[in-house]
Parts: sequence; structure tokens; C-alpha cells
Amino acid sequence: MGGVGLLLMFGWELAFPLTLADMRATGFQMAEWGLAVLVVGIAVLALCVLWVSAWYRRHYGLVERTRRQNRLAKVLAASGAVAFLIPFEVDIFAMNYGHVVPVNLMVFALALWILAYWLYLGRSFWHYLVLGGLGLGFGLASIAGIPPNSFAWHLRE
Repeated sequence: MGGVGLLLMFGWELAFPLTLADMRATGFQMAEWGLAVLVVGIAVLALCVLWVSAWYRRHYGLVERTRRQNRLAKVLAASGAVAFLIPFEVDIFAMNYGHVVPVNLMVFALALWILAYWLYLGRSFWHYLVLGGLGLGFGLASIAGIPPNSFAWHLRE
């Protein structure tokens, strides 16, 4: 169910206007619908996280993480944020100077991070391998110019 929330947010990002100029062009009513989809997507995702957490507590009890696990969780969270934020900033800087990066860096970097996370988790979590492979496929397709080949493509649409 958490995937439904993520898919709603992904659909929102692709379908609804992101910039003020796009909002003016499509009308603010479209932006209001986009905001409603975003709020519903975040609510569904938050409820799913709460439900899964409660399910684990009911079935396995409350487990306290060790210091090592806390440190590792911080490193994983920070590396995931960096895998998104650095490519995002590169795209923004390129757009500010009138350039377009020839690859969708955010998709490519996150796919590599997901594959590294899969190596950490273990081979039994094969769906991470599939997600990372799809991201790498989209990243390689973006080099060939197949949309969405960059963040600027979304803004132009």
C-alpha cells in the first residue's frame, strides 16, 4: 500500500504543473487538484508506514537497535539523501546556466544507491535488484535522449 502513495506522488510530479509559469498556463484549478493528489499520496504513505510499524510491533515486539545499527542507519539515510540531492543540485545548476544534463542523474544515482543497498541487505530482497535495474535502464535510456532524460524535461512539459 505504501507503493500506492509513492505512485500517486510520482504521478503528481509528472502530470501537474511545478512552476508558477506552468500553473498560470494551465490554470490554478489544475494546481489545486495536483495539491489534493499530493496530500492524498503523502497521507496514504504515512498511514502505510504507521500500519507496517504497528504490525511488526504486534508480531515481533518492541526491539531496540544497537549503537552499531543506529550508526549504520544514519549512514544509509545520509547516503540515500546525498544520492538524490547532489544530482538534483547538478540539474538545477545546469538549468540556471542554460544547460541540460544529458542524463537523468537523479534516476541514475538512486538506481546505483538501490543496488548498493541490495548488496547490504542480502540476496533474498530481489525486488531491490529489480528496482535498481529498472532505474539503471531508465538512466541509460535517458542518455539516448528518451524522455524523461533530465529534470528540465519535466519543467518544459
